[in-house]
Amino acid sequence: MQLTETVIDSADGRYRRRLWRSPASDAPACIFLDAELYIERVGVLSVLDDMLASGSLPEMQFIFVSNEDAEARHHDYTCNADYARFIAEDILPAGRPGNLICGLSLSGLAAAHIATSYPDSFSGALCQSGSFWWERCRFLQGLLSRETLPGRFWLSVGTEEREYGVTHPPTGLLQELSQLDSVRLLERVLRERDAIVRVNEYKGGHDPAMWRAELPEALEWLLVSPAGNPH
Repeated sequence: MQLTETVIDSADGRYRRRLWRSPASDAPACIFLDAELYIERVGVLSVLDDMLASGSLPEMQFIFVSNEDAEARHHDYTCNADYARFIAEDILPAGRPGNLICGLSLSGLAAAHIATSYPDSFSGALCQSGSFWWERCRFLQGLLSRETLPGRFWLSVGTEEREYGVTHPPTGLLQELSQLDSVRLLERVLRERDAIVRVNEYKGGHDPAMWRAELPEALEWLLVSPAGNPH
């Protein structure tokens, strides 16, 4: 896959981030947060190339947004309204329906937050081992006032992701609930609000190999419209 690297500034001047994107088109966009992790550790590019070659993915523009650094991840990906606006209004090409947003671990939390904040812009979110434990499940608490939640959500988590009572450098984020339990809680909240949800509880831990393995099935599922037809 041919990618072009560029630097994008937010309209409000708060953000400057590198991103890599495939050639522009009028097709929907698929945005991957945590670009470095997806490209270098998950190996997403070869997965997408294989899917495009086999015809299992429709035409899309793929956009990979840099996480900048470890500290920026902790600020950007923790339900940050300014960052969500940056992604939805400054990076996402305007006027395109049926877009996807993808994230893993802390950026999995961000993907769900952005999708629920901008449901007219994103029809689906891929949340791989999402860190929904953040701030005692504050993201989930914020959804309780919503009567319905449109869109499709693929949630995955390893059956061995049971750690809690730990802090995460560099900012000392406190995890008081396991990844596994927080994903299960989010599933319930989403289903109670009529969201379309698919959960993959795989045997394993917080593992890029497992995230890679599920990508083809997850992306194909996310790209099916509510009527059951591919976009």
